[in-house]
Amino acid sequence: MTQTGRIEGLRIPSRDIPQADLLDDVLACARIVSNGIMQGQTMSYQRIATALRKTERQGRYYRRAAEILGLILSSKNSSRITPLGRRVLSADDEHRRAMLTEIVSGLAIFQTILRALRESGGSLNKDEIEELLESETLLGTKEMRRRRRTTIISWLNSLRLVRESDDIISLRGIRPKL
Repeated sequence: MTQTGRIEGLRIPSRDIPQADLLDDVLACARIVSNGIMQGQTMSYQRIATALRKTERQGRYYRRAAEILGLILSSKNSSRITPLGRRVLSADDEHRRAMLTEIVSGLAIFQTILRALRESGGSLNKDEIEELLESETLLGTKEMRRRRRTTIISWLNSLRLVRESDDIISLRGIRPKL
């Protein structure tokens, strides 16, 4: 298995593809875990959800996204901050964004999408990204692929790696072919 969660030749498991749309809230999740532990609290997904003002289901999604990024670890519904999580949270905004860009770009699904964007001349439409998700992942339904596509595009936008125009996603700094 590679560091990014992908076994060569196999598709990316659903659990390794985030479904928490707001990268800033994923960071907030890590911060909540870090602060809660310093106060001696057990950090369950329910506590995370309450602190983020989200539903319990969304609390699980945001906790899992922070795990995927390596910012927290969870076991038996108790989360703790990782050394990487502490470094990311303590960095200034510029360094935090650079660190997150490196982490996100190293995840198998983002490697796949970014490679496809480069190979296409810099842009793909949302349906093409969804087709990639269908061929490269173990996301069972069209609805699951659509939701994960939304998260992937949102994270790439947050990191300023892409721009979105109508239905087209383009790498920043690369002009799409006409």
